[in-house]
Amino acid sequence: MFPLFETVRLVDGVVQNAQLHQDRFAKAYFQHFHRTAAFDIFDQLSIPSEAHDGTWKMKIQYDLNERRFEFSPYQRSVISSLRLVEAPLSIDYSLKYADRSFLDELLTRKKDADDILIVRNGRLTDSSYTNVLLSQQGIWYTPVDPLLRGTMRQSLLDRGLVSSREIFVDDLEMYDEYILVNAMRPMDERDAHSVTNICW
Repeated sequence: MFPLFETVRLVDGVVQNAQLHQDRFAKAYFQHFHRTAAFDIFDQLSIPSEAHDGTWKMKIQYDLNERRFEFSPYQRSVISSLRLVEAPLSIDYSLKYADRSFLDELLTRKKDADDILIVRNGRLTDSSYTNVLLSQQGIWYTPVDPLLRGTMRQSLLDRGLVSSREIFVDDLEMYDEYILVNAMRPMDERDAHSVTNICW
């Protein structure tokens, strides 16, 4: 099994945030395999003709020497409620590991919510597969220490559209709305939901 992967958004056959994905791949490869990658993540990429129309998800799995590309059409899901779930500080998803078993275990606690919002040491981190943004008086913030530093999150920070800060679960009432983002889910305020939809 490939130990690591990247999920990349294609719009009409064009790779989105390509440099951010390449940068994260290079750092993850070095951290996991303890050597510099001898290839770029998009080397020898061939996008199928059907993926040149609309929004597609490209999953790139990789190990020390090989990559595997998978393509699938993308349908954005609605996540309108979140269940707060406490997780130990020992969990590590700083790289996009193929092994998501601890996240799957946390997901079993979501009950009737659409997804979970993971809390560590009283601070918000991520949902099961997205970074979270929260608004306060029209300004958007994201937790300074997420489980995974997503490429969409980084793009928003680089463009000054959001700021990072510690966000404590006890301070949730100070915020108004939340949006979930990842490589496949750009920030869209039409997807904002009230923080009252986040509960234990």
